[in-house]
This record gives sequence, C-alpha cells and structure tokens, in this order.
Amino acid sequence: MPVALLFLVVAGAAAVAVLHPRYRIVAITALVLLAGVTSLYFLTLGDEAADADPLIPASAVSLNGVELTEERGYFRLSGRVTNGAAAGTLTRFTVDVVIYDCPEEESPTEECAIIAESEGLARVEVPHGQTRTFSSIHRFSDTPEPLGVRTWNHTVLSASGLR
Repeated sequence: MPVALLFLVVAGAAAVAVLHPRYRIVAITALVLLAGVTSLYFLTLGDEAADADPLIPASAVSLNGVELTEERGYFRLSGRVTNGAAAGTLTRFTVDVVIYDCPEEESPTEECAIIAESEGLARVEVPHGQTRTFSSIHRFSDTPEPLGVRTWNHTVLSASGLR
C-alpha cells in the first residue's frame, strides 16, 4: 500500500509539472522533498533494525587465524569467526583494525605509534556454537611508512544477529 501511494504522488506531481507549467517548480520541489524523506526513512529504518536488538554481544564473537593482507588499494582482514552466543545466528559484525609502528616486533602497544585505523563490516551467517570463515575490507588513508616494525591488532566492536 505505501508503494502504491508513493507511485500515485509521484505520478500526480509529474502530471502537474507537465500539464501546468506555472506550477512546475512546486511539483519538482515536492518530488525532491519526497525523495529526500523516503531516502531518510529507509536509511534510518535499516539502522534501527540493526541497533534495536543486537542479540549477539560483541564479547560472544571470537576470531581465530586472522590475517591482514594488502590488496589493490585496500586491506582484507580474513579468518574464522565463532559465534559463542547462547542463542541466535550471527549475521554481521564490525571489527576495528589498528596498525602500529613499533620499535621492535615484540614491543607492547603502549610503546608503539598508531599510524592507521579502520572499521570494517563482515557479513556472515554463523549459527550459535558454530564457526565460519569471514572477511572484511579496510581502507587506510594517509598511512605513513613505519620507521620501525609494522604490527597490527583487531577488536570486534559490535555484532548483530537473528533469533
């Protein structure tokens, strides 16, 4: 029903713009406002659905065998993800990757300078208690070459799923 109503409003505004030239600016303005409101509605609807009930806590998501590989213009974080939640299917999670410039390979991160950081989204379906492979894309802009040793780590920031 909302789609049919939207179609009727757009068709009516287009008809007014064609048949009544003096109201053309009003019809075009109405179409632009309608497109903006519709886009805003659908964008916020998707965010609310993802944030309303995360179902899977970030602490229940564990990553293993994680590798960060450089590809054409971006980095790919990949590995295995395990859904440790008591119930629900993990559908996506956000992971933060930080790249450090360290004096030595075994230096604690407190002694290292952060030279890049990026959040990436991994979409994967993992039923509770199971493991799947995942990958996420990360873009690091204006990253300087390390003066020492380049190291990195990752953190799962958020997760969401289905019942």
